[in-house]
Amino acid sequence: MSDASTALEIIRSVAQTMQESASTRPALEAVVKLISEKMDVDVCSIYLYQPDTNRLRLAASEGLNRERLSDVTMSPGEGLTGYVFSRGEIVNIANPSEDSRNKYFPALGEDRLKNFLGIPIPPASKWGAGVMTLQSTEGEPFPSMVEDLAYTLAAQLGTLLENRSLKSVSALPGKADPEAPKEAPPFVRAQVAVGGIADGRTVILKTHQIWDTIIFTECEDPRVEIQLLQRALEVARQESLWLKKRAGELFAELDARIFEAHELMLKDEHYIGLIESHIRENLAAPFAVKLATRELVKSMMDTGNVLLSSRAADLRDVGLRILNALGEVKQSKSIHDQAEDGNIVAAVELLPSDLIYLSTRKILGIMCETGGLTSHAAILARSLGIPCFMGIPGLTSYLQNNTRVIMDGNSGLIYINPDAHVQREYSRLLEDLGTRMLAVPSFESVTRDGEQIHLSGNLSLISDLELMEQYGIEGVGLYRSEFFFMIRSSFPDEETQFEIYRRVLERCGSHGATFRLLDVGGDKPLKYFDWGKEENPSLGWRSIRMLLSRPDILRPHLRALLRTAQFGEFRLVIPMLSLITEFRALKEQIQEVLTELEAEAGHPLRMPPIGAMIEIPSAMMQIRDFAREADFLSIGTNDLIQYLFAIDRGNERVASYYQPFHPALIQALMRITAAAHDAGKVVTVCGEMASDPQALPLFLALGITHLSIAPAAADAIRTALRNLSVKDCKKLLGKIANLHTAEQVKDEIEAFLESVPAL
Repeated sequence: MSDASTALEIIRSVAQTMQESASTRPALEAVVKLISEKMDVDVCSIYLYQPDTNRLRLAASEGLNRERLSDVTMSPGEGLTGYVFSRGEIVNIANPSEDSRNKYFPALGEDRLKNFLGIPIPPASKWGAGVMTLQSTEGEPFPSMVEDLAYTLAAQLGTLLENRSLKSVSALPGKADPEAPKEAPPFVRAQVAVGGIADGRTVILKTHQIWDTIIFTECEDPRVEIQLLQRALEVARQESLWLKKRAGELFAELDARIFEAHELMLKDEHYIGLIESHIRENLAAPFAVKLATRELVKSMMDTGNVLLSSRAADLRDVGLRILNALGEVKQSKSIHDQAEDGNIVAAVELLPSDLIYLSTRKILGIMCETGGLTSHAAILARSLGIPCFMGIPGLTSYLQNNTRVIMDGNSGLIYINPDAHVQREYSRLLEDLGTRMLAVPSFESVTRDGEQIHLSGNLSLISDLELMEQYGIEGVGLYRSEFFFMIRSSFPDEETQFEIYRRVLERCGSHGATFRLLDVGGDKPLKYFDWGKEENPSLGWRSIRMLLSRPDILRPHLRALLRTAQFGEFRLVIPMLSLITEFRALKEQIQEVLTELEAEAGHPLRMPPIGAMIEIPSAMMQIRDFAREADFLSIGTNDLIQYLFAIDRGNERVASYYQPFHPALIQALMRITAAAHDAGKVVTVCGEMASDPQALPLFLALGITHLSIAPAAADAIRTALRNLSVKDCKKLLGKIANLHTAEQVKDEIEAFLESVPAL
């Protein structure tokens, strides 16, 4: 197939063949033969679904062993073809025999075939008909032009089959049919990006599926079509300007310049030139946009360059904006209008522009199949103060619009069509939460015997400060500066960092904030930075190790932090320390930068307190050196437990080794706090254990009076504090100091807490 006119000829020939054939089999056999010849592929096959047997049957094929065609059937979901059918998704791959989904039929003669393109045959109604597949001996996926033509042909086949009453189908499971979702489980687990509870009805946002609605279309006059494109580009540029302005209003940390990149893409000569070249092949502008966008996205992904790959989503977003401006995709705005006040939005993927539009709606929560804690969806949800769950594969295949769901940020569960009992329990819980919010809160953090405990908050975004205020937390015990870097598309410069850091510090007032030096790498990579290949990134070139070898990154970061330190109660803590010499080297860098800033200012500047974060066993073994040389100590329990027991926290196979109450950890905490107290230094706990009321007796017994917690844990921590006395907790520590297992320690703590009378 060389050009658009050839493609149009194939489409017309298929339609004519189907219309002229009197019965099913001859019609389909003629179609696969025609497609195989005209598209120059070795094999074309059509599989139809038979509801009486719940099987896909090979109805016609050109290029396979014809004598064995009738033997080939498979269940929906079986093999690559079944996968295409059950998921309603296109699969275009090389070397299908190496794919784990592949099902091999020896008698068909597929051994020579080196690629596979499967297209669901969509319905004119809500039912699916089957799958069309193309195969050849070429060891590369089919070109995008072939894929798009095949998609158009499959759509045409679905319509023609229905019109002739030839199809034998049942409901198409999965994403291809939003009206007939898979049978939903009672609940699914999710990664909680933003906690909280939400109870509402879903609206399914399908921005990513809009591309599939743009099919092969010929234009009558390429010159007219290019004029339409130019007008659409100007409309799309104006929309990008509005999105940029709105993003800057919503998210202080979010790089609103992402939409500047969109503006550049809308002026990119290569991208626009590629669209126009397809139009000159007599393609309609919308299909030319789809084709050019797909080709460039593929080339970006194929480079293996992390930064270019991350820009692919931006290009898809820009392409959709052009389609909207062309008038082809009115859903681009109306699809967001579906998200009425009180809805919970569910999606496969949320693009940056989706999030800006959704910010104008009072939605209750966000659920997304893809993305993580640093995704734009998670950041939007933080800003709006609503629950956000990410990383839920297949979620939208269980849901349809108006499905009742309950999001529970405490358990990480999404209840789908909850029964009356679950609904009552969560209604009661939401009512209790509302009553608590209306009540006059007590923000005192004092033990039964009068010991004052300082509760500060863990902070990732400026919007988190509002949550801290809600729970009466008046200082930042850990500002994770890396989050600001992770949500951007490039390194922020010194001035950008300074503006954000100063806003955080000024919002904290006299209570101040502890800023953690940039702690990236390992499980917190920067998508725009080339880390190189490492066998074990968590133990590799990360955090302070990277910073000390990259002054071009470290010095602007230090300059922004030290400038911020002049505006309030500022503390700086150094993470991922394994050697005292690292701490000394970093302090030397800090002094050099401060001296440089003093020369520029013409007067002395304040050197802030510099603390050491103890989270690596070697630092714990050198604790007396760190306690002597640091101004304060912080204990990062998450990493300390991980490195103490040599486990990967994200690996479920070794999850049982993550034991916060193991005697080995308690001995480590005792060693750290003893050294801190001997040196007269304050020690703060800032890991997940700090937010666990069960761990409070240990901290009180060890003389730890500073905890940096998740804001939502404040009520539970304060309630537990009021019931505990330091004296009783020290007695408990004496009992558990000689125990040998985490189970024994937890049993002892639970028995102790049960014996404590509640105030």
